[in-house]
Amino acid sequence: MSSNWRDYPRLSRTPWYSLIFILPLVAIYEMLAVLINWESVTQLRNGADVLVRQLLEIFGLTTPHIMGILFIA
Repeated sequence: MSSNWRDYPRLSRTPWYSLIFILPLVAIYEMLAVLINWESVTQLRNGADVLVRQLLEIFGLTTPHIMGILFIA
């Protein structure tokens, strides 16, 4: 067995692989949320998104792109 296969479990647990995997999914989610709510006065969001946004509003973080900024940070 080569050393690459032995190192795989350790290397795959690094945050970079998780970021690479999740970043396109978050980007697609946010783009679709904008498209769904394009001409609507109210926004259609899932429950977890709404709860996190309300929690951030308590601390005064209310910009529309705060979820993406926090995700990257």
